[in-house]
Amino acid sequence: MSKLFDATIRTLIILLGFSSFPGPAWTNTKNAATAKPEDLNQCAGTIQHYNFPPTDYKPIPANKKTKQGKQIYNQSQCFSCHSINDNGGTLGPALDGIGGHRGEQFLIARLLDPEAQMREFPEVFAGRPNIMPHPYLTRKEAGLVARFLLSLPSK
Repeated sequence: MSKLFDATIRTLIILLGFSSFPGPAWTNTKNAATAKPEDLNQCAGTIQHYNFPPTDYKPIPANKKTKQGKQIYNQSQCFSCHSINDNGGTLGPALDGIGGHRGEQFLIARLLDPEAQMREFPEVFAGRPNIMPHPYLTRKEAGLVARFLLSLPSK
């Protein structure tokens, strides 16, 4: 079974509320399974609920690394939960202009271990449970996805 398939199955189990799923990336699953929909928004109070347009944000230019990052983003099916230019899921925050709100190191850390990052920056997530599945990316892959995300303009 692939890591992506495993992560997808875990997410479905949790979101459908059948049971919790043990594991280091799923320590808050009981909360996620019973949480109200507005509590499942990873960025409530940070990006989606407040409309603070980035000041002077200029996305990085597209290049070989951003294109590789886009491929990994698509292969990892990040679009299942996140949208870009109104295309994709709505469970996670839209990623248009995310570079105006989050830096490269923050994005890489989020991709490498979402649960650990939530423990490190609880104020950013306002105590909400983690619902982002662990994408199981290498540091290099996470860096490439972060570069892709930093190339996305604001809407």
